[in-house]
Amino acid sequence: MSRESAVRWAIIFALWTLLGFFFASETFFAFALGGNPITWRQALIYELTGWYAWALLAPAIVLLAQRIRFEPGRWGFAAVFHLTASALFSVLQLVLKIAFTHMLQPSSQQTFAEAFRFVLESGSRFNLLAYWGVLGVSYAIGFYRRSQERDLRSSQLEARLAQTRLQVLEMELQPHFLFNTLNTVSALVHKDPDTAERMIARLGDLLRLTLHHSGQQEVTLQEELELLDRYVEIEQTRFRDRLRFTLAVDDDTLRARVPRLLLQPIVENAIRHGVSRRSTAGRVEVRARRNANALTLRISDDGPGLAPGQGGSGIGLGNTRARLAELYPNRHRFELDDQPGGGVAVLVELPYRTDPVEPG
Repeated sequence: MSRESAVRWAIIFALWTLLGFFFASETFFAFALGGNPITWRQALIYELTGWYAWALLAPAIVLLAQRIRFEPGRWGFAAVFHLTASALFSVLQLVLKIAFTHMLQPSSQQTFAEAFRFVLESGSRFNLLAYWGVLGVSYAIGFYRRSQERDLRSSQLEARLAQTRLQVLEMELQPHFLFNTLNTVSALVHKDPDTAERMIARLGDLLRLTLHHSGQQEVTLQEELELLDRYVEIEQTRFRDRLRFTLAVDDDTLRARVPRLLLQPIVENAIRHGVSRRSTAGRVEVRARRNANALTLRISDDGPGLAPGQGGSGIGLGNTRARLAELYPNRHRFELDDQPGGGVAVLVELPYRTDPVEPG
């Protein structure tokens, strides 16, 4: 028997014993008030034997409760069946109770018939209630377990659906990111072959990092920054001195878990709509800090700001919003706003977590 089973049976035994002690106290005082006092031992034997008899019969009642349920179309049959069963079990319990009492008090002068008549007259009113009590508890536990199982199946289904949605979003994001990078390379193949070759090498490094974490929804911030660094190298090769990239990351944030490919589409958006629209050098800055139980990421540029109607609805930022909503429902922030001094800032706030547990 496992430890869990042993504990469960010990709790069940204790509950039946408590019932026996409670009714033994009632019996003891009832006889005393009636002018025919009995000893505490007699009261305890009288009640404990009865409740332990019910404890022996309870598994059979539970089995009947599982087989003959009160279900639509069977209410009448179930009611008749359990009424009959309750009468039979009540008689059987009385027989067991008397047998146990005679085993514990062999010196008693009562015959079995006399004892049976005495028990029947004094305590049989509780027997039907005891049967229906066990039946009700059995139904209640069964209903609770089925409810728990339904909730578990529902949560598992929701988790699988969420995982599927995340995979779809990721499959949309990766080709988009790869297409944009290859488009940049193709533009330089004839104009600047050496630069194009360096970009292809950086792209190979980037793809290796991307494939290394394939299938993971979350990575550490340090791993995400390594991937971002490869991407920024590609863009700096393209823009040369026109792109200044600044990284300000607190050390205690590097182990935090973040969605894979979180930063790259945001930085790509900042370069495309910020740096590329400037005639002079542009700046993109990534900051990360921990604020109690939250990880705050801020990606900003010094470009012209948001164009009318531009709200980050492209594939990259749109997928980022959707992924955050799936991974951290009601536990994240994603804000994209113009900066007072020019440019755009994206604020991402996530729960600070270092364990590798996948969502859902």
